Amino acid sequence: MSRHVILGLSYSYDSGAAVLVDGRIVAAVNEERMNREKCYAGFPKLAIAESLRLAGVTPGQVTQVAVGGLMSFTYESGVDGGSAKHALSAWLSKVGLLRILIGWLPMAYLLRAFFGNRFNPLFNNHAELVAELQALGIEAPVRNFDHHLCHNASAYYASGFDRCHAVSIDAFGDCFSSRIYSCESGRMTLEKTVPAYHSPAHHYAYVTALFGFIPTRHEGKVTGLAAFGNPTETARIIGERLTYSPAHRAPQVRGYYQRPELEYLRQALAGHSREDIAAGVQRVLEDVETRYLKDNIPNPAGTAVVLSGGVAANVRLNQKIRDLGFRDVYVFPHMGDGGLAVGACYAANSERTGAGRNQPLADVYLGTGYTDAEIEAALATSGFRWHRSTAVEQEVAEQVEAGKIVARFSGRMEYGPRALCNRSILYKADDPQVNTWLNQRLKRTEFMPFAPVLLREDAPRFLMHYDAAHSIAATYMTITYDVTDLCKQAAPAIVHVDGTARPQLVDRETNPSMFGILTEYKKLRGFSIMVNTSFNMHEEPIIRTPEEAVESVKQAELDVLAIGDYIAFRV
Repeated sequence: MSRHVILGLSYSYDSGAAVLVDGRIVAAVNEERMNREKCYAGFPKLAIAESLRLAGVTPGQVTQVAVGGLMSFTYESGVDGGSAKHALSAWLSKVGLLRILIGWLPMAYLLRAFFGNRFNPLFNNHAELVAELQALGIEAPVRNFDHHLCHNASAYYASGFDRCHAVSIDAFGDCFSSRIYSCESGRMTLEKTVPAYHSPAHHYAYVTALFGFIPTRHEGKVTGLAAFGNPTETARIIGERLTYSPAHRAPQVRGYYQRPELEYLRQALAGHSREDIAAGVQRVLEDVETRYLKDNIPNPAGTAVVLSGGVAANVRLNQKIRDLGFRDVYVFPHMGDGGLAVGACYAANSERTGAGRNQPLADVYLGTGYTDAEIEAALATSGFRWHRSTAVEQEVAEQVEAGKIVARFSGRMEYGPRALCNRSILYKADDPQVNTWLNQRLKRTEFMPFAPVLLREDAPRFLMHYDAAHSIAATYMTITYDVTDLCKQAAPAIVHVDGTARPQLVDRETNPSMFGILTEYKKLRGFSIMVNTSFNMHEEPIIRTPEEAVESVKQAELDVLAIGDYIAFRV
């Protein structure tokens, strides 16, 4: 019996590929990890080849190509205002036409029908995409799927929930910024759509730009900075431009779009500190989005909610959503546009087979792994002192307990923006100064503390209001929790100024090696909590290969590289 193989593509910002075989995602890689260009936008040639290799599939065996999104061009924040396109957008915004074009739902539908038409060569690259796929030997039919359908499909089918509401929230996707689906028995029913103009993601991006950060990449810095500020006055100012409409049951933007709105905010917020501005935009985001979910999902206790889209990367917002009383909250681990490849696979498979034929994700270790021979080859030329360990988990625990910075490289690479202990840097969590000096070594500027990794069994000791039966989001570092007094005392390095932490919970099934490390560490310290930060230098993608691991250890002057079953020390 032949296999049905779907190749999914995210072909815009943070492009990548995924492979689904008979309903199960078996491989997923983003192009940035292959070509080392952060959040690469373009045809994911290398990611396609690697995903097929990992899946054990030849190009000729692909039976369908599913593309996440109807429109070929990539959303840009528009804050630089340097291009003719941005100048036109600014003019349309100033005269009020843009509010009609992408702020009025019927017009947004008309625009996406025009821009998303595969036979429109001015705005769609379908023919170019087919040609590039054929050059790789892929002759399968190509089908585009709605951007927000793919986001929501990724969250629903990956979660394993049978019944829930799926909510996607981002800046711009096929002329929309959000869609809500009711989901049951594998079927997704559209309930709500919000046009792109009225996305709260825009104002978060404007504030990011005001601080000199890069929109779509550095919003997390704003989230971290928000805890240091007073939102009272700045939330009032921002709230006059971004509000909530009970009549529409949706966010409502009253201001301009892109560059003109950025300039308005620059003047309106002049004299306020970065901390207060960050706190203000975070407060408005939380208020608008929690009201949006409450009004459109009126019985939270009776349903779970699954989240996707770039706004779902805001871990503080996700905590506020959980606090609404939903039965459970799941955030798709690759929540941004880079995760559309998996969503497209799921959407295509559901369309082909009917409801309920997609298998949930057991974990996100869907990328490249390496053999002992490949690891040894990299170590042989590293200049490090190294040995093969018969008890690597115990040795790692001992090194961390001794105060060493350990870079861990194990198994297959994670899919998504979070390092989940297969490409992570580990350190003890009792040093409150680690956020300063380790970020300096990694050339990073961050305002949020490092995240903790700990055994799931220890979560009640460190996280307040932890419910073991409803904690799936904490497996992937996608939500914050208020922490206990014990956590503040024993692990100050991972506690933010607002008394929260964004944990990764580990058990034997999700990551056996890290489970072993934490179990051994608990024997030494009495608790299992450690610092976990991504294995990469600032503005570089998370490392993929053993050679990249060696180079990063050298650049950051880390103490130990635990790679596979090998322990290496800088000399």
